Amino acid sequence: MVRVSIPLSPYLPIFLFPIFVITNCYYNNMESVNIHTIWEQVQTFVQNRTSTELAIGGGFFALLLIFVPLVSRGQRRRRLRKFAPNIGLESFQISPLGRDAFFKIHNHGEVATLTSIFIRGRRDILFKNAFVGHELQRDKSYSILLEATAKERIENNFTIEISYLDQKSNVYKQAFDLNHKTAKQPKLVRAR
Repeated sequence: MVRVSIPLSPYLPIFLFPIFVITNCYYNNMESVNIHTIWEQVQTFVQNRTSTELAIGGGFFALLLIFVPLVSRGQRRRRLRKFAPNIGLESFQISPLGRDAFFKIHNHGEVATLTSIFIRGRRDILFKNAFVGHELQRDKSYSILLEATAKERIENNFTIEISYLDQKSNVYKQAFDLNHKTAKQPKLVRAR
């Protein structure tokens, strides 16, 4: 076996030093920890390795630096989805004269706090009883009354968007398509 010196070898002990300190502190119970002997152990460890072993170790370390944040981010998003509120459209009814409408939502998930309600597609509809700032409890229904302020009748040709917070202050935005009477999936706008 041929020992080859590579140009990175003087800097490699700096990266390995914390690993050796932690393992020595763990096995020696912090009683006889000497930084100089640990530094010598790191230097002899690096000198006794071939360039191939060092390259494999460096590549493995680089892969860890890349994949660990990706995996932890995916787990965090999965955890947020698990405890997210799940608000669905229960019903949407328009009065016979077309001046008023009745919009009913149901929270199937965790407790949420409603932060805003917005109508996309119509500017002449007002909320009679807005629930902004109210907590939407689990397995409860909430009714929102709408009223047309112009001469045009209310039809189901618009979308209602709501924003809400969960218990961990994550912000979600969800749209309700009244033409098809469906609730779209909530989008995580800002995670904390």
